[in-house]
Amino acid sequence: MKILYVTDVEGNWDYFLRFIQTVQTSPHTLNALTFTDASHTRLVLQRGYQFVFGGDVGDKGVVNTDRLIRVLLALKHDYPDRVVLIAGNRDVNKMRWTSEFTDVEMDLKTMDP
Repeated sequence: MKILYVTDVEGNWDYFLRFIQTVQTSPHTLNALTFTDASHTRLVLQRGYQFVFGGDVGDKGVVNTDRLIRVLLALKHDYPDRVVLIAGNRDVNKMRWTSEFTDVEMDLKTMDP
């Protein structure tokens, strides 16, 4: 089984798309991971491949972090035995927020930019 690995995307959707394009065009991984449509909401993982996301899904690209999370979770849902999602240090640090911040502090909509 071949392994496709990407990490530290940090919400950079363009970086993630370049990774997918590289997988699609490399002779070693030709079309091993492709989007199902132009809206880029769901991926297809070909047989014989595993996908590992090494963590740090979002930090810098706030706008696209939610989109990236949805795509990764859908991929894990569709291929539970062949997709591994690892929480990176930035991901784990954000998980602490729910126990350290008040509800008002957690509601980012009320915070000034």
